[in-house]
Amino acid sequence: MPRWLTCKMGDTLPLLRITIVAALGMGLAGQALALECPAAKPLERPGVLKETPAQIADMTNMLVAGDVGNHIRFIVLHLQSHYPSVENAEIINYILNAYCPVVAQDAGLNEQQKEAKLDQFVGQLVKIIK
Repeated sequence: MPRWLTCKMGDTLPLLRITIVAALGMGLAGQALALECPAAKPLERPGVLKETPAQIADMTNMLVAGDVGNHIRFIVLHLQSHYPSVENAEIINYILNAYCPVVAQDAGLNEQQKEAKLDQFVGQLVKIIK
């Protein structure tokens, strides 16, 4: 089971888990299934993360170029300093929503490779944000 399904952060990413578990269940039923990224989670407290589409695009570009670990650290510190009341689960969901579509659309990877790439990414993200 991918590490990003069994993240040890309490009830973090419930929508992601539901989406992935449902997708895996459909895949086990014999259907070919493309990687589906989680929908953006509505914030429990309105206005916690107010990044513009341009800022989100910059973050996405940063995550796909160069040293991903350092870029994740920079993004996490940026979000935590600009939004001190933000919860780690919201940051994880936010960053994953920026990165997942890039992996899902990578025609050079098969579905298993996409899942492995996301697993590795979320592993890095969770280690950094703890």
